[in-house]
Amino acid sequence: MKVRLLIIGLLFSAVGLFAQNGSAGNLSAKPSDLAWVKLNGKCGFINSKGETVIEPQFDEALNFSANGLAIVRQNGKWGYIDTTGKMVIQPQFDLACDFSANGLARVKIKGKFGYIDRSGKIVIEPKFKSAEDFAANGLAKVEMKGKDGYIDAKGKVVVQPQFKRVGKFAANGLALIKIKDKYGFVDTNGKTAIEPKFTFAADFSDNGLAAVVINERCGYIDAKGNIVIEPKFDFAYDFSDNGWAGIELNGKRGYIDTKGNIVIEPQFEFASDFKTNGLAVVKLNDKWGYINKEGKMVIEPQFDIAYSFSDNGLAEIRLDGKYGYIDKNGKYVVQPQYEHPLYFSRNGLAWFRQNGKYGYIDQTGKTVIEPQFDTASVFSANGLAIVSQNGKYGYIDSTGKFVIEPQYELAGGFPY
Repeated sequence: MKVRLLIIGLLFSAVGLFAQNGSAGNLSAKPSDLAWVKLNGKCGFINSKGETVIEPQFDEALNFSANGLAIVRQNGKWGYIDTTGKMVIQPQFDLACDFSANGLARVKIKGKFGYIDRSGKIVIEPKFKSAEDFAANGLAKVEMKGKDGYIDAKGKVVVQPQFKRVGKFAANGLALIKIKDKYGFVDTNGKTAIEPKFTFAADFSDNGLAAVVINERCGYIDAKGNIVIEPKFDFAYDFSDNGWAGIELNGKRGYIDTKGNIVIEPQFEFASDFKTNGLAVVKLNDKWGYINKEGKMVIEPQFDIAYSFSDNGLAEIRLDGKYGYIDKNGKYVVQPQYEHPLYFSRNGLAWFRQNGKYGYIDQTGKTVIEPQFDTASVFSANGLAIVSQNGKYGYIDSTGKFVIEPQYELAGGFPY
């Protein structure tokens, strides 16, 4: 579902960024009430009433972050504006990213990554081939000369760039490393905590266990590198919130607990994590269904493909090439009739396509907005969705009424 949401987001918010002093007046200028739009080849910002807050003047623009800044592009360079349209950091970067919680943002200059503060001052010189945002632990992953390491907010190297791969730091303060085709772990000081000796290893789960491969068999270790579950599986997955991990034996998947006891016998061609409603997706004899924590099949394998249940209590399935939704009892809530996957917005509506036009259904499968749009998107937190007609983009509410008439060449969504 997340992948589909990302794809939809990219389709409807992929262009636009930056300005000098482009405010259109004292209109609503909260970051959460602004969306970029493109008009006459330039990007600006409107509020949820359709009022132009920042005049279209940028080549590209991204939506405002919670910190009140938006990234924009002018004359081939990226910079930052505030909600009045004032250019607070001049366009000078080949690439610019949002600010992390520590007040630093990644930027790219002349092919190298560094970091700036909110005044635009370079605080960590651009010298990295690649770099990531700073994490909650105050460290950022960087790459130099093809090797990965970590730096702190002052640019000090805390984990030397010497590894083929460095993972993210887990809750126990350890990060996966790969060196000379062996996997191990380092701590936040860059000290080797577990020697690289495994053929393969995964990040530590929240319960403090990590899957490793020894002599072509999979088991689990603790933060000291001690083997706590003997390597005896063909494959081993991360532990999930319910304290179980998926494992594979002889081509079949099942589940174990933190002591390595098999709690559900390996019998499935596929098995997902258990969700909050206590059900997991499984594949058996090339059909998909659902089991409970006792391993009982509560929704018989009958679908061509099935997905995990969402927070709304529904799960998407596909049958005979058509998509629909079921409830936790396996009852059809939305009959399999749609050619594409559906994604329900917070307001309970999902777009669908029929005869080349897009409309919206509710969670009972009832059509609430007739197919009439050339394109459609999910609804934002403010209850508006981007749609297009005759090559122009506008915004509708949950009744299908245009709140902002189609007039833009392209439009970005309000925050979700």
